[in-house]
Amino acid sequence: MFVIDLARLWFSGEKNRQEIARDLNVRFGYFKGCKVSRSIDELFSFIFLYQPLVLVNPSNFMRVSNDERRIAQLVFPAFNSYKKSFEIAQSFVPKTEIEKLLNLAKIANYSLKQRF
Repeated sequence: MFVIDLARLWFSGEKNRQEIARDLNVRFGYFKGCKVSRSIDELFSFIFLYQPLVLVNPSNFMRVSNDERRIAQLVFPAFNSYKKSFEIAQSFVPKTEIEKLLNLAKIANYSLKQRF
């Protein structure tokens, strides 16, 4: 849910992106918060570059959209299936950029796991 909440805030505007950075600094401490914020920002920016119309719900909405679910699965894959990750990544970026997206997702995963 944490990644979905971050995606909802990030894709809803620049003001919320600044709020994310502040909140992550409070939650993780300044240095780790900056690292997490940077990795999340790079991942979401890359997705937004190729798919500016990602369907995200308002932050207090109970249901999870397919795009939100896919983003969460990119960052925290349920199982070690490169094929499944590849298919998910294809819904956001062209085939030539899939490896870069998967690497950004791994970096975000690693930075978030350092805390949890």
